[in-house]
Amino acid sequence: MDDGSTDRTGDVMARSAAADPRVRTFRKENGGVADALNFGHARARGAYVTWTSDDNAYYPQAIERMVAFLGEHPDVGMVYTDVRFIDGRAG
Repeated sequence: MDDGSTDRTGDVMARSAAADPRVRTFRKENGGVADALNFGHARARGAYVTWTSDDNAYYPQAIERMVAFLGEHPDVGMVYTDVRFIDGRAG
């Protein structure tokens, strides 16, 4: 979802959606992180929901591993990942 970006985020999202029919894109005026999350989560479909920001990245198998863990542990309702700073700085 694009929360009012002024760069080429919309173009990147459009290419992703064109390449994979499972990808849906949305754009809204900037309203802050909480507003964007609420907007996106209200439109989410499927059994699982996750989110990230444009300055974050998952390891290639991260989501697959989280979904597998949830499938193997039906008593667990949420998983999260650790963090690794790429440039050595927080924030």
